[in-house]
Amino acid sequence: LAHYNALTLDEAIATATLHAERAIALDPTLAEAHAAKGYLSWRQENPEEALTHFRQAIQINPNYSDVYNWMAGVLNEKLARYDEGIAATEMAVRLNPLSMPAIVNYVRKLFLRNRLAEADRELEKLASIAPSSYAIVRGERTSLGGKWTNAVLGNLDAWRINPENTRSKNGLVWYFAMLGLEKEALAISEDPLPDILRLLGKHADAVTTAEARLAQAPISLWDRIDLGLALAGAGEYARARPILENLWRRSGGKVLRYGFFDTTSAAALIAIRRDAGEEAEVGELVAAIRDNVRRYHAAGMIVTTQIFSVNYDEGLAAYLAGERERGLALIAKAVENGYFVPPGEYYLQALYDDPGFAPIRARQDARQVRERQKFLNVVCNDNPYVAVWQPGEGTCEQFATAGGN
Repeated sequence: LAHYNALTLDEAIATATLHAERAIALDPTLAEAHAAKGYLSWRQENPEEALTHFRQAIQINPNYSDVYNWMAGVLNEKLARYDEGIAATEMAVRLNPLSMPAIVNYVRKLFLRNRLAEADRELEKLASIAPSSYAIVRGERTSLGGKWTNAVLGNLDAWRINPENTRSKNGLVWYFAMLGLEKEALAISEDPLPDILRLLGKHADAVTTAEARLAQAPISLWDRIDLGLALAGAGEYARARPILENLWRRSGGKVLRYGFFDTTSAAALIAIRRDAGEEAEVGELVAAIRDNVRRYHAAGMIVTTQIFSVNYDEGLAAYLAGERERGLALIAKAVENGYFVPPGEYYLQALYDDPGFAPIRARQDARQVRERQKFLNVVCNDNPYVAVWQPGEGTCEQFATAGGN
């Protein structure tokens, strides 16, 4: 309910905690009770505790597919144990071959490992059991290599199939922002998230929104990291620093964690420490990025998407460590393969100002124009999605030529 904004995170956790603990007290041999407690611990950023309860649930019921899928989320997102993560997802699919969440997670993990033939076979299962999800993931599959338009159309297909699919709308907000369609991104979201506002260059609005969200859910670490990054992106280092330093300490100060303290957070804190003249304190953060890259490589996660690129992470670490040429070469490779480098973030200003980055940005800008035009060619001429969505007034005219901006 918190995920879908029906409750604040604080309200959801308070209610869930009472029920999960009551369930375990009533019957400590109930697998579902331990599964609920594990899921709750995951959302409270207690990954080791979550794994303990998930393992207890599986010990009681070895066929509990959902728990294996959730365990994979903890292993991947919170502990950077990527090999164990895909093994858990594979087990979830094996136990329940028709589990939509497990198939989606497994297919995406196969994408990143370039196991595309296997991914395609698994993906086809979704066509009949979850056509809306199939449309989204198929769009992601066909967007590999920088064909961003396919991902946008996949989300629109999903929305057309199921107008209640909020995930497709959430995906569209991000893709519209990435394509430079600000009007469309803001129109489709009643309350745009801070990362969308940052992507649109609205840093003051991102800070205000992040502050409001954190005020509604003071215990939410997701909202706390959003505020830290919004402040860093706006150049408000004095306010961003205590948030990011605290999250770095809470992460253990060694391992990056997706959505909690990842490469983006590390890059922001590096810039903040450098701005304070603390060059000696930068090394541990660069080392953490490089260690995470090593884990990616060990797990075979080599494919670039719009939002994921080992080359970008490795290149950014090299660049921030002073290995300019190597760093720029890897970042250029990431962009060539379709990664989208966020524009306008204050903590990346040194990279933006580097003359060697100019041709990289030019290639990204050219792809943005090209993919935006391909998308508008579909929706501005006999729009197949008119029942659920249409471009904003004047958009088709504004971008009538490939060079429109």
